[in-house]
Amino acid sequence: MLPIAVYKGVTLQVNFGPHAAAKLPFACRMLSDAAKADVEVVKTAADGQPEVLIPVGLPEQGVSDWADDFLAKNPSYSELSSRKMLDWGVKSGLIRKDQGSTPPAQEQAQSILKMAKAIAPFHKGNYLVLEMKSNLVAADRQKTLDKFPGFKKRAAVLMGDPSAEYKGLIQGRILDAKKKKAEAERKRKAAEAERKRAVEERQKKLEAARKAKLAANKKEGEEEPEEKAEEKAPVPEEPAAEPVTLTDEEKAIVFRKLEAPDMSPADVTKHFANFSVPASAEGFDAIDYLWQNATGSAAHLQEFVLGRKLTSRVESLKPGEWFNKAWKEWQTTVSSWKKRQGEWKNPGARKALLAKIAAAKKAALKAEVKEGEEGEAKEEVVAEPVKIDATDVDPFQVEDVMDIGSGEPLFANFAFEDWMLLSLRYELHLLAHAFKKDMDDPERPGFHESHIAFYYNKYFHKQWSTKTYGLSTLKEVTEMIKENSSINKTGLLEAVLSEDSLSKSFVHLVEEHRRDRQRRVEAGVESAELKFQKQAPQAPHTNPHAIQPGGVKRQFTPAPQQGSWQQNKTQRVVAPSGGVRPQPQQPGWKPQRITPPNWANRPQKIQPAGAFKQNFVKRW
Repeated sequence: MLPIAVYKGVTLQVNFGPHAAAKLPFACRMLSDAAKADVEVVKTAADGQPEVLIPVGLPEQGVSDWADDFLAKNPSYSELSSRKMLDWGVKSGLIRKDQGSTPPAQEQAQSILKMAKAIAPFHKGNYLVLEMKSNLVAADRQKTLDKFPGFKKRAAVLMGDPSAEYKGLIQGRILDAKKKKAEAERKRKAAEAERKRAVEERQKKLEAARKAKLAANKKEGEEEPEEKAEEKAPVPEEPAAEPVTLTDEEKAIVFRKLEAPDMSPADVTKHFANFSVPASAEGFDAIDYLWQNATGSAAHLQEFVLGRKLTSRVESLKPGEWFNKAWKEWQTTVSSWKKRQGEWKNPGARKALLAKIAAAKKAALKAEVKEGEEGEAKEEVVAEPVKIDATDVDPFQVEDVMDIGSGEPLFANFAFEDWMLLSLRYELHLLAHAFKKDMDDPERPGFHESHIAFYYNKYFHKQWSTKTYGLSTLKEVTEMIKENSSINKTGLLEAVLSEDSLSKSFVHLVEEHRRDRQRRVEAGVESAELKFQKQAPQAPHTNPHAIQPGGVKRQFTPAPQQGSWQQNKTQRVVAPSGGVRPQPQQPGWKPQRITPPNWANRPQKIQPAGAFKQNFVKRW
């Protein structure tokens, strides 16, 4: 027992051990290093060096079950964990209103655990620190070990395929849980059968009492036919309970699913990139690999991290400079294309457009050709418009989509479906490349198809819906535009074209698709027709957290005034239109009192307050 002094609620504990409780910025010799002449050494029974054990395993992969079995076999160890703090609270009389996985319960448990970890090193015992996230992160493991000076520090790595002993343990627990469930179901059915028998017995007693009452009310001397006594039906014996066994699916279970998860999905997504296998350099005296060796455990962890990278979304991701520039240029280009289509469809604007194109060609020709008859001949050729049938033009051979040679743009016949298809092709192409650039992680070449709505909104500030395109999944959408985007075997969105593909290449693809679709529709293929929903313009994206609860106040701008207040008085007071204007007051004018007709000749007297009621009754 160490000496403890208490000063007004403050506990002081003296450290006589060989190691400092905390790292000091200067050299300091502990009391145990003092000279023998200066201290009196009292020998105590040696209990051995205390130990702190840190199990390291992945979430939902059996660490909790292993810890329960270890503690049952090693009662000298005390568990330090959030779940233990919650159990202690319940055993102390606290009412637990949740399952321990909600934020309030976890925060309280973490607060108590922090205090327990600060006190535990002063009580020389064996501890098992079960903190799933902290035990997986090297920096947090280092902090935990620093709190236990003088302890033997050991790590137990539980990764990969479990041992046969552990699998037997899990099978036994699953079987026990199944037996308990079957026993509870048997008791429920027995109670239900007993309740039904009690109801039937009660009904029979009521029926017998009714018959006895009828017999007593009959006249004397009348003989009643003897009624045969009803034989009681034998109580059916309960059938023997069938032995509870595990099914083939239950036998294949390796890790049980617990009521409360080891880590919340949000914490796993936030910290999985920092998970690592413990190393001796962190301060461990021993590292035990209980299921697989060091190489196998590291490979299993790497596989877990890679799988999470491919399936989890990155909340902190922000669109980069490359995306912002490309997206802005695309919006400007599409606006110019739509404007050119509108000019071409308008007969009056088309004439001016053709004249403008011809003038531009002449100016370009004059700049190239210096002097001579050759230039004059070319001017005459350019002066007359070239007639070209757009159906005879190969879309992929058109260099300038704004002019196929006759002034007609390649997208002249685009309907709203074609413009939507054009935007879809480019947006998914741009999104796939932008994600890869902004992540800058070779292990994350793309994002999973289940997160398309999240990233589409993050980059384009628009809502994503496959129903807009008459389809149900993103894979079906990419199959429609397979020349631009695709979903690979692991479910990741990939771009088919390179990041430096020209914007006109997307117009080539849409025009080719439009012509092929038109041919099939004319041939009677109903499935070729697009069933797009026309999109309404969406409101600009705003951050709801940027608006204060009281709303946004409009800045007050006072109206400009000229002159003094008296001079502006007549300008501020304006009579309503169509109303009665106030008449100017004449000298000697007095307000006139208007009274009802029946009071016109009645004398008015001021009565004292006490005589008001009497005067009121007398007058009326």
